Amino acid sequence: GFPFLNLDVGWGKMGFATYKEGNGSTDLMFSYIVEEGHISQRLSYADPYSLELGWDGVVPGSIRQASTNPSIAAHIKLPASGDTGSLAENAKIIIDGEIPYIVSITSPQPDGTYSVGDIISIHAIF
Repeated sequence: GFPFLNLDVGWGKMGFATYKEGNGSTDLMFSYIVEEGHISQRLSYADPYSLELGWDGVVPGSIRQASTNPSIAAHIKLPASGDTGSLAENAKIIIDGEIPYIVSITSPQPDGTYSVGDIISIHAIF
């Protein structure tokens, strides 16, 4: 299994940042795809225990200390949201998962009759 992060994306919804790279290093990289309905004024994980080791149904995930003894499991408790070292403190990421919609459709053309070949501009405003 691969590790992932549970993200707090507003209104009781959870987002997931999936592991991308970092095997054998001290830096792990994750990727999060914004989904419809995800909203956050400051992206953060759900709680200090939001780093999950993962499980693929056969092999449990693991994160080991980068040391001369890499068989020791790393301490994976995250800093509390907003504390020094946390995602919310280190990155000011705003999530807007609202789907844009048309609020008005209009034309700047004057009222009147138009003929073959006339070009009429139409504006859709989101």
